[in-house]
Amino acid sequence: MHFAGDGYDGPASRYRLDAAHLLENPLVQILAVVDEPLAAEAREVGAMLRARLADCAGDLSAGHCHGDNHGGNTLISDSPDGGAVVGWFDFDDGGPGFLAYDLATFLWTFLTFSRSADVGDVSRPLWPAFIAGYREARPIPDQDFAAIGLLVSIRHINFMGQYASRIPQWGAGFVSGDWIRGEFDLVRKWDGLVAPEAA
Repeated sequence: MHFAGDGYDGPASRYRLDAAHLLENPLVQILAVVDEPLAAEAREVGAMLRARLADCAGDLSAGHCHGDNHGGNTLISDSPDGGAVVGWFDFDDGGPGFLAYDLATFLWTFLTFSRSADVGDVSRPLWPAFIAGYREARPIPDQDFAAIGLLVSIRHINFMGQYASRIPQWGAGFVSGDWIRGEFDLVRKWDGLVAPEAA
């Protein structure tokens, strides 16, 4: 998918998957719906992630990204010759940005499910297989791989901001103060997260 993005020559994207889109705009959405104690938490977590991203963003590989690359947006089907064809759908969050964000989103899926900094037994074989398969097609520069843990946390802030922005449609029950506090606790659990290597 990232190779295909290198030659993309279609309409301009709605988004740039950069610090503003992935972190700053979601924080604005969160701050709009929380009380002051939670707002202070949001500002604190945001400042920590902002500083860490600023330290590495200039070194990260950029290209066209899916933007929501969790396993639920992929499929594998049979090709006419009997081989496997991997495909993606749901590109509404796609655009130019950090290629490592797509890798981080895949890891984020497992960590969110396990509610820890460990992928959990069910998903444990999937992450190394994904990374090994990606590296068969395209190298992952060291600085990109090192940023995956940080981008997992930023992905979660983006996810929280998307939920906060939907309160007018869904109601506040989906995005209670307790839910937001619990999600910030999870981001703190991931502070210093290092993506597991493919064995």
